Amino acid sequence: SLAGCAVGPNYKRPEIVPPDRFYGEQQAAQAKTLTDTPWFEVFGDSTLKALVDEAVVSGFDARIAAARVQEARARYGIAKSDFYPQIGYGAGYDYRRLPETVDASGDPSNVYSANVSISWELDIWGRVRRLNEEALNSYLATEEARQGVLLTLASDVAQSYFELLALDDELEIARHTTAAYQAMYDLFDRRLQGGAASALETSYALGALKSTAAQIPDLERLIVRTENRINLLVGRQPGPVARGT
Repeated sequence: SLAGCAVGPNYKRPEIVPPDRFYGEQQAAQAKTLTDTPWFEVFGDSTLKALVDEAVVSGFDARIAAARVQEARARYGIAKSDFYPQIGYGAGYDYRRLPETVDASGDPSNVYSANVSISWELDIWGRVRRLNEEALNSYLATEEARQGVLLTLASDVAQSYFELLALDDELEIARHTTAAYQAMYDLFDRRLQGGAASALETSYALGALKSTAAQIPDLERLIVRTENRINLLVGRQPGPVARGT
């Protein structure tokens, strides 16, 4: 009887009295409208939308979250099954010599066995009900955690994608700036050879050129690293990531 007793008090939802008007109600309404929509479609980039959809379906975080939800569902089903009768069965085979008291000939023989059992725990004291409530709450909490993981996954993909676009722009600016400094250095170098410019001006132009050109390899490495992060989030092999128009 003690083993079948329910443990813990019954859950009661606390009473909450909300105010008539929330502070910053207009801003909250706008935020709610944005979050209720597929927010990554607001940017109008079909490539970003495809990346988010792929991450939700094939991303490793999404797979782990889905697996945890499936596990929680299974545990809830196991706990719920205790409400119903449990049926068990078994069978066996043995080749052995029976005692002379059973078989006077002493010859070995085949022995077959089969059994069927049924049991049903009447949940008089509430143990099964409490286990079922615990499993259900764990499942619902896991479902909310899965939604949180997917939201975080989509946010990370979008953030990494925009970082990639920003790095592309920085790389293009660095290349154009390098070309401009290269032209300036060539001009000062020709003027130096003709005696119309000083070595200080030429050295300054060369220093600006080298400083700007040194940024290009770093930006290229950052682009590859960001692409690899996106590929990891969406569950791809390392490789280039397409950009939107």
